[in-house]
Amino acid sequence: MPVTLRPMHAGDEETAVKWGQDRAFCLANGWDLNMPAERIRKHQRGLIESPPPGLLRLGIECEGRLIGYVALQDVNAETAEFGIAIGESGLWGQGIGQQAGKLLLSYAFHELHLKSVWAEVHGNQPPRHGRVPGPASADGAVPHFPRRAG
Repeated sequence: MPVTLRPMHAGDEETAVKWGQDRAFCLANGWDLNMPAERIRKHQRGLIESPPPGLLRLGIECEGRLIGYVALQDVNAETAEFGIAIGESGLWGQGIGQQAGKLLLSYAFHELHLKSVWAEVHGNQPPRHGRVPGPASADGAVPHFPRRAG
């Protein structure tokens, strides 16, 4: 399933409300369980309409529908923190996050000209569905993605 990235826009908060009903998604992404729909809607609408400084958040689309998001936060002239969330846990393990992550890292290095991007792996995520593949997802180390020459 090929994915694309796009800006988040009005109406995407309704999809996030659906994600908030997925227990596995909430646990994996640090969302409170059983959040009221209006709380999710208001928070997501705020991020879409007026993102905080240093946050770039893009929707992940697959087959014409929003299925998650990628983010660069604490963006400065040289570095940023990488984040990714696939909204429907039933889609995990299919390479969607890997595709979206590659697109975001390409954008970070080639368009924003960042020198490094780093990510935190949350301890409550199973290694198969960790935000970053490899040994870092098992021990909670902070993965670091330096820009490669060329």
